[in-house]
Amino acid sequence: MQDRRNFMRRYETYLTAINALQTQWGGAFAMPVGACIESRTKRMVARYEFNTAPHLITEEQWIGYFMKANTPSHVD
Repeated sequence: MQDRRNFMRRYETYLTAINALQTQWGGAFAMPVGACIESRTKRMVARYEFNTAPHLITEEQWIGYFMKANTPSHVD
């Protein structure tokens, strides 16, 4: 769970920096969350957490998966 929290914190920092560069004439391209995950990790998470193939998981599902790490649990 801590790994997911760390990932989302780093991604949110990255996204904030990219959004600061946006202008009405152009700007930097923000990578989707799914593109920031190593392929081996993506396959493992898709198999064991989503029970599906990695290419079938939407961007919203990836974001939801990592955002769940911000919810406190008794396991931590």
